[in-house]
Amino acid sequence: MSLAVNRADSYFSTLYAAPGPNGQMAVIEDVDAQHPGFGYTLRVNGEALVGSPLPSADIRFTRVGWSPDGTRVAFVAETPGARESDDQRWDAYPSDGLWVWSLVPGQPTQFTHHALLNRYAGHWGEEGAQIVTDFAWSPDGALLLAKLDRGGDFSGELALLTPDHNAGDEPIILGHEDGSWSVDGRRILVSGMQTDVGPVLGWVEWIDREVPALTVLLDGRWTNPPLWIQDAVERPDGRIAFLGAPYNPADPGAGPGSSGVSLYVYDPQIGPQPVAFIGAGPVQEAIWNPDRSAVLLRMDDGRTLVARISGAIADISDQVGGSIVTWEP
Repeated sequence: MSLAVNRADSYFSTLYAAPGPNGQMAVIEDVDAQHPGFGYTLRVNGEALVGSPLPSADIRFTRVGWSPDGTRVAFVAETPGARESDDQRWDAYPSDGLWVWSLVPGQPTQFTHHALLNRYAGHWGEEGAQIVTDFAWSPDGALLLAKLDRGGDFSGELALLTPDHNAGDEPIILGHEDGSWSVDGRRILVSGMQTDVGPVLGWVEWIDREVPALTVLLDGRWTNPPLWIQDAVERPDGRIAFLGAPYNPADPGAGPGSSGVSLYVYDPQIGPQPVAFIGAGPVQEAIWNPDRSAVLLRMDDGRTLVARISGAIADISDQVGGSIVTWEP
């Protein structure tokens, strides 16, 4: 697998780019100078979004991703500054959240469905805030796993829902920061902080997609030494890869910000083994390639790295600079 680099001379002011399974491209561009993490425009194969939510003075886009069959894209829309708003009503920004855009052959207009609504607490940091920050399609395209920011000192959560879920209805909530689909798409590998517990690596399964059940593989508080665990994925051979770092239970921030971040491989027979040393955290973004043999890392200190399961590390910071870098399908 190779990396696709979208430079500024190819896409004007590009924030986020997602290649599709059939050679398509979805791009969020026209970055908001006041809110650099937000883009004004979402284009699919060069065509701007048509429908709701329309680009406006309020709505911005942050993430976009293709369904496995290439017939739909999901995207995250948000109102910049809403998190700091003093408006104490939940659902006060009805166009925010996770949307699904269906590409209908022969139709000049694309149709969108609001699948998950952002919920803002009155004062940022109060329990109850629920903001979609990212998502992943299941391998069969039947489900979406959304990553939620609860705000303040609260750890994140995951939401499990169908693409046609009603935005006003509560989804299945999983109390974990990070989640990824198993290779067969039948369960979810969770990592990061488990709500009010600590860093956990485990499998979540559910009965009729309604009753989640957690099987813990590693509890980072009790490994020797204690271990921070994040961005875990299952590999085709059944082993698990994740990013880890020394963890201090008395200081939850010590793990992600550690100077000892490494790429680990977990085998049930021998436990977690470090395979590549990465260095100072935190990890700003981790993107696994399709066969989960390498991970693209954007570090908080500005480095861009590629870490491989083989143990090889490549620093590509000088080659890519501030360009948008993604894995090709």
